[in-house]
Amino acid sequence: MKNRILKYTSILVMSVMVFMTVNLFSVVASPAIWDGTVATGFESGDGTEANPFVIKNGAQLAYFASLVNDGDKLEEQYFALGDDIKLNDTSNVANWKTTAPANIWPRIGSSNRGFSGVFDGRGYTISGVYHKTDASYVGFFGNVSNAVIRNLNIKESFIEGKKYVGILIGIATNTQISNCTVDGYLYAGDEANIISDAGGIAGRARDCRIEYCINYSDILYIVNQDMLAELLV
Repeated sequence: MKNRILKYTSILVMSVMVFMTVNLFSVVASPAIWDGTVATGFESGDGTEANPFVIKNGAQLAYFASLVNDGDKLEEQYFALGDDIKLNDTSNVANWKTTAPANIWPRIGSSNRGFSGVFDGRGYTISGVYHKTDASYVGFFGNVSNAVIRNLNIKESFIEGKKYVGILIGIATNTQISNCTVDGYLYAGDEANIISDAGGIAGRARDCRIEYCINYSDILYIVNQDMLAELLV
């Protein structure tokens, strides 16, 4: 009987050790914070629907952004995340309005350049997106047209711009957006003009189909106090 008790005790101890090891591995395996560098290629893939370009870290994501920002719309090309990506340490995200984090996300697209391919987040999360500017067309994607954005989560992020400002997309035209969630802090407008287009999923969406998306972000407008007072009279 004593030997049997010792045997069961040994099994229990081993099970607890295995459980602790698995959980320790899970903590160690969390995504590394982007170091601000830009890769020279993707993890894998050839950009087809069957074999999309796979993005697994911040450097590869920055490379993707650089292609669009250099003028390539990436039409009819397919991209997919292969892991969660952390662009900044988000422990102080609530104070990013006054204290910027280490890395500024370049945004993907601008007023005259945009993404026109397919981007599938595959349910992964990009966190720590930070971009603060007095320009327009601001978001994780600044400008997309004739594109598909799906299955993507953006969390613990901060975006500030003048007009066409969104956590996920600044302005979207003729684009399908589905199964996306966002949370963070969004500031839009300026003291000269209180009119701005802002939204968690998209600042402005023209001829778009948006479905199964959720916005958890806080949206605040930057206004001139004198102009606001005139409107309230």
